Amino acid sequence: MLIFLIIAIVVIIIVLLQYSTLSKLKKTIEESNTNVKYLKSELEKINLIEKDVKHQLKAIKEDQIEIKYESLNKDISNLNQITSFSQLNHDIRTQLNGIIAFSNMLETEYTSTNNKEFLEYASNIRICGENLLKLFS
Repeated sequence: MLIFLIIAIVVIIIVLLQYSTLSKLKKTIEESNTNVKYLKSELEKINLIEKDVKHQLKAIKEDQIEIKYESLNKDISNLNQITSFSQLNHDIRTQLNGIIAFSNMLETEYTSTNNKEFLEYASNIRICGENLLKLFS
């Protein structure tokens, strides 16, 4: 009977040891589950931050495209103004050259007729035309 008692005590010790091990294992699993829940919540936060960053990057890219578009439109506008000014400059210089040539012709005509008053007018027209032409050159 002593043997049965010793066997019973050994079995009880083994059961208690297994229970203790199971209890520790259960506690470890519960801690792991808590850690998993925490990590999941942190991952959700990271995903939200990632979404926000992507949205902000998209907005920045759109702003950069809009700025480039506006810059190109300004450049085109400036080129149109330069072209218009060049055309206007050419048109004015052409007319001034005509006036200067005509005033030279008048000066020659009035020099031969000794009409000093009209000669002076023609000379003044030529001088003014040449001065204006210098401004556009």
